Amino acid sequence: GTAARPVIATSGVRALAIAGPAPNDRRAPDASIAVSNVQTESRLLSRGLDPSVSCDEECLVEATVRLKGLVAGEASETIADGPGRRTIDIRLDALARRIIRRRGSVRMVLTVSASDSAGNRRTQTRFIRTR
Repeated sequence: GTAARPVIATSGVRALAIAGPAPNDRRAPDASIAVSNVQTESRLLSRGLDPSVSCDEECLVEATVRLKGLVAGEASETIADGPGRRTIDIRLDALARRIIRRRGSVRMVLTVSASDSAGNRRTQTRFIRTR
């Protein structure tokens, strides 16, 4: 087994050191997305989409917005130092903004993927429409 022994740091603070490798991490991060499924046309054109994503461990969050099958915008954010929440600013490209301006009401697909340092990944999808 692994043996634990107390270690005295240079500052005099006691810490616990564990001998041996860390256990294998096979669990994907538990991520959740907070975003309204209806967005106004003016807000999407001016600011893009900004979902809030939380993760139960340190992870890299990658977000993609698709419109008519084409990638309309991408962004990524790192949630460091354990559990936390970040807002991801996804700017829409010129083609997506032009389609939204001309059609008014469109349906977009938001895909958010969270991966931890061990390579475990969890992907979630949300459908967004404009009004």
